[in-house]
Amino acid sequence: MTVALTDSVDGDPGPDGLHTVDLDEAHDLCQRYYYPITLEPVGATRGFWLSFRAADVGALTVGKMNYGRDLRITSGDLVTGYHINLPVTGAMVSTHRGVTVTAERGRAVIYQPVGSSSFEPVPADSGLVAIKIERFALEHKLEEALGRTIRGPVPLSPWMDVSRGPGRSWAQLAGLLATDVVDAGGLTGQPLVADRLAESLISGLLVAADHPYRDELTRPDRGWHPRPLKLAVDAMRADPAHPFTVAELARLADVSVRALQAIFHRHTGLAPMAYLRDLRLDRAHEDLLRARPGETTVALVAHRWGLGHLGRFAAAYRERFGVSPSETLRLP
Repeated sequence: MTVALTDSVDGDPGPDGLHTVDLDEAHDLCQRYYYPITLEPVGATRGFWLSFRAADVGALTVGKMNYGRDLRITSGDLVTGYHINLPVTGAMVSTHRGVTVTAERGRAVIYQPVGSSSFEPVPADSGLVAIKIERFALEHKLEEALGRTIRGPVPLSPWMDVSRGPGRSWAQLAGLLATDVVDAGGLTGQPLVADRLAESLISGLLVAADHPYRDELTRPDRGWHPRPLKLAVDAMRADPAHPFTVAELARLADVSVRALQAIFHRHTGLAPMAYLRDLRLDRAHEDLLRARPGETTVALVAHRWGLGHLGRFAAAYRERFGVSPSETLRLP
C-alpha cells in the first residue's frame, strides 16, 4: 500500500489544504497524480487558483480539488486508468468518446482509458472528488470475479447515478476515502484498512456502474465456480511465469486432463493454456505501460512472463490489445 500526500505548493492553504495561483504548477500537480491535462482560464488568468489534495491508496489515486475561476479543461487518452469525477459543488459538462454528460450532485461521470475528453467551461468555485483507478487493477478484479479473461477496456457507462442504491453507497465510500487521505492520522494510513478500502471501491464500481458484465456479477450464483477451476486459476495467477503444462495443472486441480479442459471450456470459454497465455499477456501489458523510457525492452518483459517466442508474443499481444508491444512501451 502506498500513500503519498502532496506537499504544500506555495504555503497558502486552500479549502483542501493546498493552494496555487500559478497555472503551470496546477498543470504539474494534475499530471503528477492523474494525467496530462490542459487548464485554460476563461478570460484573463488573474484570479485563477486551484485547491488540490491527493494521495495514492493502493491502485487508486483519490483527490479533492476546487477551482477559483471558470476553466476550460481538455485531456487526451488516460491510457493507464479509469477515472471518475464526483462533483461536490457546481456541475461539469464534458464530452468523452463522443458522448456528452453532465456531472453534478447525484450523478458521477466515468471516463475510459481510451478517448480524449473536453469540458465546457467549468464554473468557478466548483468542487469535486476525483478518483483514478489503475486500469490493470479494475480489469483484473473483474476477471477474478468472473473466473475468466476479458477483452479490455471494460465498457463502463459514461455516467452513474449516485443519488440512490449501489451508486450512492459507492459515492459515500469514495467521499470518505477522499476526506480521510488528507488526515495523516486517519485509517487510510493503516495498510490493513487502506488496501481493503481501495479494493472495495474497485469492486463496488463494478457493481454500481452499468456495463455488459454487471448482470453476471450480481446474479445469485455468481460466486460459484468448480473447485478444480479455482485451484488451477489460483495457481496460474500466483505465478503466471511458471512453465505450467496441462498435466501439471490437472494434478494441482486433482482431476484428469480431459476433465480440466472441459471445465475450463465450460466456465471460461478457453483452454487452460489459452487462459494462461492471456494472463501472461495482461501482466506483460501492465509492465510495458508502467515502464519508464529506457528501463526495459519488449524482449525482457516477454521473457519475464514466460512469453519467450517474440514473434508469437507480438502477434498475440496485438490481437489482444490492438497495438504492438513496442508501441505500448513508447506511450507517454
